Amino acid sequence: MADFNLLLQNVLEYGRSQEWRYVELRGERLLCQEIPYKRFVQHTLPLIKDENVLKAQVRKSAARNIQKAVKEGVKIDVTYDLSGVLSFYRLHCLTRRRQGQPPQAKQYFINLHKYLIDDGLGFTALARHGQSIIAGLICLHYGSNAIYKYGASDEKYQNLRANNLLFWEMIKKCAYDGFSTLSFGRTDLQNTGLMVFKDGWGGERSELNYYRYDLAKDAFISRTNNLQGYEALFKKLPVAILRLLGAVGYRHMG
Repeated sequence: MADFNLLLQNVLEYGRSQEWRYVELRGERLLCQEIPYKRFVQHTLPLIKDENVLKAQVRKSAARNIQKAVKEGVKIDVTYDLSGVLSFYRLHCLTRRRQGQPPQAKQYFINLHKYLIDDGLGFTALARHGQSIIAGLICLHYGSNAIYKYGASDEKYQNLRANNLLFWEMIKKCAYDGFSTLSFGRTDLQNTGLMVFKDGWGGERSELNYYRYDLAKDAFISRTNNLQGYEALFKKLPVAILRLLGAVGYRHMG
């Protein structure tokens, strides 16, 4: 604990010298006495190169949805090129609008491809139905660990259960590519539907806390949602306007 406090003080002093606004620590158990700035849950699935073992862990309802997607003719394409990322970005914008949030800038995803996916550190998986791309995800990996980073879908095709098939194909690919764990990423505590969806794949659920130290206030602070109250408005705005808001605003939001 003494070593951690010394390290933290050195980080804070460096942050002040660089005129940082804050320092953020994620998942640090030594800060359990402090109030988290943000609280999430995370799911982690141990992987093994045995499809039968992986399948046995899948909840029956999720397995039925996988079968439905296959029966309906949904196909999964795994891509490593920029066009796949841009196809995903279109779905990402639709999904963020549905959630009442602006999307990240298009350039962000272009850079994600340039510096990670194109360098062999991830892939895009897209679900197709006929000629339409109806859902997608981006998975990144480093060392022996993989992480489901982004997911998106076109709500018009929700009844085809493409997201279930996407998750299943991602799990199998990461297992057969030799990764030891697959993280399903963080989930907001209020998003119970997504938590239940992620519970259905056999992974372990655990807490994930973010702590933020405000250097001006010289104290750890709790979260304030700068977008609270705007969700209903964002859901009504055209995607083009939301993209503009995201491009301008995300660099100014914590």
